[in-house]
Amino acid sequence: MANLHALIVITLLVLGSFFGWQAIDQKDFSLRKVSIPTPFNLSGIDVSHHQGPIDWQVVKSNNGAGKIDFVYIKLTEGKDHTDKQYLNNHAGLLANQLQHGGYHFLTNLSSPKDQAQHFLRHYNPSEYQLPPVLDVELQNIPASKLVPLVAEWIQEVENSSGQRVMIYCPLKLYRDVLKKNFPTHNFWLASYSSTPSEINDPQVLIWQYSETGRLESMKGNIDLNYGKIGLVP
Repeated sequence: MANLHALIVITLLVLGSFFGWQAIDQKDFSLRKVSIPTPFNLSGIDVSHHQGPIDWQVVKSNNGAGKIDFVYIKLTEGKDHTDKQYLNNHAGLLANQLQHGGYHFLTNLSSPKDQAQHFLRHYNPSEYQLPPVLDVELQNIPASKLVPLVAEWIQEVENSSGQRVMIYCPLKLYRDVLKKNFPTHNFWLASYSSTPSEINDPQVLIWQYSETGRLESMKGNIDLNYGKIGLVP
């Protein structure tokens, strides 16, 4: 029975290491032990209400400068949804001088102009160090409908804020649709199962390599990212 108990404990520890039941470790931040590929040199996270209320002072003191170089927070979704933790996150990041940016989750349920204006009501460029991001995950609509949605949102935000928008998307959407239709914009790619060659594209500034990170003072899993030189001022 003792041997069986020991075997169970060892198995759980191994599985816990594989699936991310551990704290972020050192600068490399990686629960899958993904080495930082050149030319990435920054570690970052992105959060929303899913992580619950976050004590950013605890985050900074326990995992601080040198481990978290940048943070993205969700601000808005659609034409009228505001993330319920965005004000707390924004205030906490400002107070603790952590470089951060905000993003909007695009839907196809309302006009992109209405969605852009909703985002702009909550986005003050002078309070964010990183470029605004449009989160594009609409993979089940044709490119002929998706591209105008993205383009109109970007145009509205860039004209009003004076900030260049970065596009977040899954790898397949980047490959199939967005890269060729937005060749002058920077991208933030999500790819968890492999290290895609596209992260070497000059317009790719962030690679989201895991969605199963853990960090003290945060509820549940968090997304882990690597950023390229020049992302953070």
